[in-house]
Amino acid sequence: MFLTSYCRDVLLQWKSITGPTFSEFVFANPQNPSMQIKDYKRQWRTVAKKAEIVGHRLSDTRSTFASRVNLFAHSILTVFGAVAGHGAAV
Repeated sequence: MFLTSYCRDVLLQWKSITGPTFSEFVFANPQNPSMQIKDYKRQWRTVAKKAEIVGHRLSDTRSTFASRVNLFAHSILTVFGAVAGHGAAV
């Protein structure tokens, strides 16, 4: 999984706050931490409403992230290709 060092640090901080025995999941079910939350729609609607986010689905965020990672990876491949002496890396 692609993670920035910032994301990794935040996840480690979360684990130190919740404790090592709380749950193996980042998004644990509060009533049963041994199970993960599988459907975020209700939670997303609540958060989006409080943050005054209109017309933006949670899946839009995932798609945007995937597109940006893909763009970044393409850029890196282009740079590596140029450094390696290839005319067209991708």
